[in-house]
Amino acid sequence: FLSDHSFKVNDLADMNPDTFLSPFLDVIRSEQTNGPVTAQALSSFAKFLSYGLIDSSSIKASNALEKIADAVTHAKFIGSADPGHDEVVLLRIFLTLRILLLTPVGRLLSNESVCEIMQSCFRICFEGALS
Repeated sequence: FLSDHSFKVNDLADMNPDTFLSPFLDVIRSEQTNGPVTAQALSSFAKFLSYGLIDSSSIKASNALEKIADAVTHAKFIGSADPGHDEVVLLRIFLTLRILLLTPVGRLLSNESVCEIMQSCFRICFEGALS
């Protein structure tokens, strides 16, 4: 699917980010996805943001960031028998949310999304302290 679109675009800023984000959003939202796959999808978001694949000049950049923030703050995955594997996924969630806030394009996030990101970070920290 992505290869069909990639040959038609000279600059990623001209491509709607939903085109390359949607498969990763689906993975993160899916309750049938295991932890390692979810962690890799989260890592991909972090790379998209760190490498500037989504910037303020991108088509619908604000909408894309809101979708990423919503998916990551509501990430679902099948837990593992080993709590260490689940902690890796929680760390990836935390790091992805951190990058989302710190990247220059993060200023396009709504106040509601920033608040939800902060609540998710606190939830991860306190749940970790309780277990």
